[in-house]
Formats: sequence, structure tokens, C-alpha cells
Amino acid sequence: MSDEMNWDEVLGSVEKDEADNPGSSGGDFEALPKGPYEVVVQDADKQVASTGKDMIKVRIQVTGGPYANRVLFSYLVFARENPKAMRLTLDRLAAFGLTREFFATSRPSLSQIAELLVGRKAIAVVGIQDSGEYKGRNEVKSFRLLDDGSQHPPVLSAATKTGVPSIPTAPVVTQPLVAVTASAEAPDPFEG
Repeated sequence: MSDEMNWDEVLGSVEKDEADNPGSSGGDFEALPKGPYEVVVQDADKQVASTGKDMIKVRIQVTGGPYANRVLFSYLVFARENPKAMRLTLDRLAAFGLTREFFATSRPSLSQIAELLVGRKAIAVVGIQDSGEYKGRNEVKSFRLLDDGSQHPPVLSAATKTGVPSIPTAPVVTQPLVAVTASAEAPDPFEG
């Protein structure tokens, strides 16, 4: 057996499995019981749904309780031609602190929205699908605002606005001004 892997093939098949099995982390986990769970967005990626509509695939992780670290997926579909569907999407985004006011003033792209979602928290109301291909699997029915004061307002940084990765900067340290006087003991380094 070769030591080399075709990573494109492996990663593609894993992505397909994740898309085909939302709510599954690859193991034989039982579905989470119905109910609300505090979650954090681990990853969000702009994609195109099988219907051709833009969407953001969101990977969320339960942050506490007996189901801590369990992973679920949710799909935020942007059906621009359907105001009722867009209302649902906007309500879901608002639970993560991305409000209509934010969209009206910042006008972010879908990629920027996906980037802003990462690290944000909410309450996921989880259900269990009762029919169809995914019967018995979890589905996120809705999101609710986590009102614990930890959610900061979204801000599009200059890097986010231009699509350039942000580079962390060191904090500015200010020191009080100290008067320096010449001393006979210390020679002037600029005199020859």
C-alpha cells in the first residue's frame, strides 16, 4: 500500500458524506434529544445548494451539558425571490447577532457573513426528522439569541471588506513621558 494519499478525493468524499448526513460527526452517534442547546459556530462556508441557490453551510458545536462537543450542521439558504424564506434566514442570522440593521448599514457579501459567523454563539433548537431520507437524524429547527452578554456587535474590518486576511496587530503600549537630562557621567554617544 502506498504512503501517498489523494487528498482531493478523500476530502471530497468526506464533504459529500457531511452534506449527505447532516448532524452526524462520522460516528454511530444517536441523535441528540429534541430541545435547545447552546452552540458556537466552528465553521461557516458559502456554497451553492443543489437548487442553485446561494447558502452558507454552518458547522455548530454544542458547548455544554452532557452533549458538549457534539457537532451539528445547518444550512442558511438565501432564496432571494422568496421573502418568507429570506425572513427565516434573516431570523436565524439575527440569533447570532447579525441583524437587519447590520445588513442595511454594512451590506456584507455572503462570504463575509460566513466569516463573521465563526465563533458566534446562539441557542439551537434541535429536532429529529420524522420522515424521509434523513428520518431519525437531528435537524436544527431554529436558532434563538443567546442573551448572556457575550455577543459582540459584528464589525466588518478593512480586511474583511476587501477580502484580505486580517493580520493580528500588537497592542499599543504607552509609557509616561520621562524627562531626560544630560549628565556629566554619561558621555554623549554622538560626539566624536
